[in-house]
Amino acid sequence: MIGSFRQATAIAAAAALVFSAGVTAVGDGIKEAGWKPLCGLTVTLEKAADLALGQIQQVTTCAEQYTLASLKLQILAQMETNDTKQLGYSALAAAAAAKADMARQTLATLQSEDIPGLFYAGDLRGNIGGVLNLLMAGDKGTTTNFCLANSGGTGKADNLDSVTCANKFHSVKGKTTKLGNEITPTGFKNVATDNAISNGGATDGKCVLTTAPSDGTSTFFKNQADTTIMSGTVKLKAHDTTGEWIINAGHPIAEAGQASGSNLLAKTYNALQGIERRDISGCTADSIESAVEGAATAAEYVAALTEMLKKPPYNLQTPKLEVTANQLKADISGPANTGMKQLLTEIKQKQAKGVETTGATTSNLEALNSLADLLKVLSYYTNERSRQVTNLQKEVADAQAKSTPPSAKATETDETCKAKGLGADCKDGCKVEGTGEKAKCVVDDSKFTTQTNTTPTGEGATAKEEGKKCSEKTKQEECKDGCKWEGKECKDSSILVNKH
Repeated sequence: MIGSFRQATAIAAAAALVFSAGVTAVGDGIKEAGWKPLCGLTVTLEKAADLALGQIQQVTTCAEQYTLASLKLQILAQMETNDTKQLGYSALAAAAAAKADMARQTLATLQSEDIPGLFYAGDLRGNIGGVLNLLMAGDKGTTTNFCLANSGGTGKADNLDSVTCANKFHSVKGKTTKLGNEITPTGFKNVATDNAISNGGATDGKCVLTTAPSDGTSTFFKNQADTTIMSGTVKLKAHDTTGEWIINAGHPIAEAGQASGSNLLAKTYNALQGIERRDISGCTADSIESAVEGAATAAEYVAALTEMLKKPPYNLQTPKLEVTANQLKADISGPANTGMKQLLTEIKQKQAKGVETTGATTSNLEALNSLADLLKVLSYYTNERSRQVTNLQKEVADAQAKSTPPSAKATETDETCKAKGLGADCKDGCKVEGTGEKAKCVVDDSKFTTQTNTTPTGEGATAKEEGKKCSEKTKQEECKDGCKWEGKECKDSSILVNKH
């Protein structure tokens, strides 16, 4: 870091001399084949920044639209009274949520990979532009003493000012246009790694920034040792006959699309290849409509339908499970002129409750694009449906209670009915039988199964019938033939014997 700072300070000091004294450059020229492709590389680096930003913007929008679509579909499901639609919308909401999760995961990858990549690209762009623009300044005002030469070595034929060489501020604008042939399996377009210094001669043995031609012996670059500039991108050796300007030490930048070096050029190349190769074609949703349509064609949609149909109250099994799931998919989100068209229309026109909007208490679901508002609406309809289910359960329980007679009434006997008397209390499983003096309150067999008619057959049944025959005699003089008067009642004499 300290070395880079000193190097930058030295270059800045030299630049100050150039601009203040109006000087010229003397020495070996760097051929156009050496410097011009590097200028072109700075443009490629700018395009890479635009591409990285464009991909991040696309995936961010995609994640947002799938998230909004998932919430709106959940709300539609809660609002829906048709069971089939409710099931279909719920499954579609689950599919949209899955797509949103995948988009967020992709976005996290983009951010973790592209931030370092853009740093490398910006750093390399600045290094290249800084050095070449400095050398370009030394070329002005002369045709014989120069640093940057054309391919013939006779002087800089092309004006460097006309080449975009990191000499201006670049405003990054998101685009999704790929770099194409600007990045190759072995490096970057037109960036050669052979020596780009012109042949040395008697009068052009230096590339030196000076205050006057006679000061050419005061070297700035010239020495017998090699040095690297642009963060290791270029090796420079200034010498009368063996001068060198070599990119990446003369080696290919990459092999088969992968750079193995550790310098800034190699790191930048690998980062840009990652951006170039990235496939985000599966995340193109840029609206609620396209997000809903994307969820409807996703494998997650059928998977969600299948999972729901496995559970109560459906409990479907193969093969009916798969057939039903595919049929529901076709019905709910079929061709654009049927199910899907109706679904998108509902999203646009449904009036949602649960959130206050300016000047009204309801709003079209289409207009709600805030997560906070959509969650409020979803909470409202979830609570409303829960309330409806609770009320329905209570109504069913009340209806069952009314239709089922009390258990006490089902155990009425002649004895319990008689105890009720002949008045208005002779009811609820009992009835008045006979008239006048023979009137009595007995079990109403037409309504309940009682102990009287459930007595086992045989001796027990005979004894019961005898007891009933005696109880029907209301006068003491009639109480005979196996009956005996006791107190105010005529009873079966056999029962009395057993009792005593």
